[in-house]
Parts: sequence; C-alpha cells; structure tokens
Amino acid sequence: MVWHGPNYKKGPVGHHSNSKIMNANNNKQQICPICGQSSIQVCLECCSGSNVHSTTQNLIDAAKSAPGTCIIASNNLIIDADITAARLLGTERMALIGKPFTLSVVGENIIDFFVYRNAIFSTHDEQRFEIKLYRKDRSIFSAQLHCTFIKGQGGLTDCMQITFQDYSRQRKALNPRN
Repeated sequence: MVWHGPNYKKGPVGHHSNSKIMNANNNKQQICPICGQSSIQVCLECCSGSNVHSTTQNLIDAAKSAPGTCIIASNNLIIDADITAARLLGTERMALIGKPFTLSVVGENIIDFFVYRNAIFSTHDEQRFEIKLYRKDRSIFSAQLHCTFIKGQGGLTDCMQITFQDYSRQRKALNPRN
C-alpha cells in the first residue's frame, strides 16, 4: 500500500470514503488533554499558563523524589543500579556497576552502614535507616535507605537490594539548625 499523505482522497470504499475516515481521525487528535474540550484549535485557556506549568512541575518533582535502587553483592560491590540511583549519586548507571557502594557513604556513616548491612546478611530481615551519601561531585545528601535480602540461587551470591531517596529537604525541615 502506498501512503499518499493526509489530504489524499480516494473514491468511496464500501459506504465510507477515505476523507470521512481521515476527518474522524483528525477530530480525535483535536481533544484538549487537560480539559477534554474538542476544538479545532488547542484550548488556550487550559493549555497556556499555570495549568501546564504546574502539571509539568509536579511531574519533575515526582521524578526528583523517586527512589533509586541498587543491588549490592555480599562483597559490597554494586552489581546493578537503576537510572534514578545513578541520578541521585550524580553519575551514570554503568559507572556504578562493579564499584563498592561504600564509596558513596560519608565517612562518619560507614560504621552504621556496615552494622545494618551485616544485620541484613545474618538475619535476612529488612532494614530501614538514614545515612549521608556522596554524589560524584562530593556534595552530600541525607538518604533514607530501605534494604532487603535477596537469596542467591543457582550458584549466585546472596545480595541485598538498597532502595534510597534524597531525604535532605525533610531532614532540614525536621532539624533546621543543621
């Protein structure tokens, strides 16, 4: 079949003509995604101004507050990380793979991290705690970590999944002096 463009008009096919089908498809595309009004022009009252800006800002804020996830082997090396974890740590995803997770842990929190890590591998119980992490640029952020044990199967090593998110704003609100 040859595409002749949207304005191509073919003779009647059955009881429908090609132009009627095209008009029906065009009408579906002319519905405002915010207010649902059907109009030839985009609904400028809804789509311009603060509604679109606030919707876009809400999506950006949601993406910024989404948790990142890393899978850490028992030897403390990152064996997998998602894009959000990489963004939170200020690097690319592939740059995290094979590196010790503790490179991202602020020195004063290393002991705390290992206490929770060892508890996960010995008891297999979930752990939730807060520590400070470094970004690649060495800036520091408060992070809430939720860690779960993953049993290795088929000769694979036991691992833990770390889900974390930036908790700096909430921490500052709770303790404005720090």
